[in-house]
Amino acid sequence: MLALKRYLSENIAEGKYADNYKGGVCKMKKIAVITGGATGIGKAAAKKLAKEGYSPVLIYNSSKAPAEAVKAEIEAEGAECRLYQADVSKEDECKRVFNEIGADCGRIDTFVNCAGVTKYIRFSDLDSVTADVWDKLLGVNLIGAFNCCREASKQMKKNGGGSIVIVASLAGVRASGSSIPYDASKAAIIHTAKCLAMALAPDIRVNTVSPGIVTDTAWHRDDPSYNKEAADAREAAFIPLGYVTKPDEVADSIVFLATGRSSNITGIDLVIDGGRKEVHHGQVY
Repeated sequence: MLALKRYLSENIAEGKYADNYKGGVCKMKKIAVITGGATGIGKAAAKKLAKEGYSPVLIYNSSKAPAEAVKAEIEAEGAECRLYQADVSKEDECKRVFNEIGADCGRIDTFVNCAGVTKYIRFSDLDSVTADVWDKLLGVNLIGAFNCCREASKQMKKNGGGSIVIVASLAGVRASGSSIPYDASKAAIIHTAKCLAMALAPDIRVNTVSPGIVTDTAWHRDDPSYNKEAADAREAAFIPLGYVTKPDEVADSIVFLATGRSSNITGIDLVIDGGRKEVHHGQVY
């Protein structure tokens, strides 16, 4: 306790945490780090976590302008938001960015892995599934996600623990989605998360969410013939709840798993698809 008081006194004297430490009580908010937070599910999660009292920290690779726009939206609602650039497929950049966040923010309480890539390749087109495609998709969706979880967990342990939520996919649970490598990468990260839940317990909880098709996503953008609106309408016909999942609905589940409301839950994969997983016919590719 004396060491803690001395540490805080030294940093307050330097002005490092002066705005977060007033009247003898630490006012620093919890820190939620989100990769892929500039668009879609990641953006929705960042905004909802801000409303839960977290200060979102967004890691982007090339989406600087969208990330800045999300930051502005969050700050307009009265929350603090920081931006960091990194290519999470590179191990050294993962280490660098999480060390920077830890040094700048003093803590990491929650990590949400929304960063992901894909390549649209019909399942029957095996010749198009090249080594380069495997390397790119596994590099971000599996290896990059693991590296980020590892580095985030190091920072969490300094403050007693935290929670990790990884956005996987229904494609990791059943044979569906944009390509075979994408499916394989998502199936692998679901199982990796279960292993991490075992490795990091009891201090850090690790869970995944697996959305079905989601509105406002662009996984089909390298297929010029793909009609998103028509595909969503076809898919909705096979969803028991009758509509395609929205980013905000996935974000609600992320917030639940990230916060203390799920304090006794770790190692699960939560499917968010309106019941689509239970329908075994008419799959749309």
